[in-house]
Amino acid sequence: MDILQQGALLIAEPFMTDTSFQRAVVLLCEHEVAGSFGLIINKKAKMKLHEVMDEITNEDIELYYGGPVNLNTVHIIHQLPHLIPNSIALGNNIYWGGAFNDVIKKLELNQLDLAKIKFFIGYSGWSKNQLQSEIDDSKSWLIAKANAQLLFATTT
Repeated sequence: MDILQQGALLIAEPFMTDTSFQRAVVLLCEHEVAGSFGLIINKKAKMKLHEVMDEITNEDIELYYGGPVNLNTVHIIHQLPHLIPNSIALGNNIYWGGAFNDVIKKLELNQLDLAKIKFFIGYSGWSKNQLQSEIDDSKSWLIAKANAQLLFATTT
């Protein structure tokens, strides 16, 4: 895959100087003319989900660092579109977002398979043409096709 599109993986080139993205693998959730939005999938946050959301009582739910933008927001990717309304299909059985209040309720009732959902604090964002420039001019990113099995097993 060499096309920037929703559902692509961006793999940071080995000598990336931006510390937020060193050794990062980013799932591209949105790529439009106005800009791009993604989540770093391979960096665990230094805290758990219950530490940033008072509504969550399960102390075992991992939280990942989605990127340096808006570190006061929580995002999800998952394989549970039948349980999470309004999810956005990214391809290859990978979904982004959805009705977050439903997620919280279902978490508390133990109705979600935690192996099929990941939570992220913050996100990665690029303005119009910025990501394409980073690929073309700086050679900062390799593009690959996302694989759900690998995506939900990836941790560092």
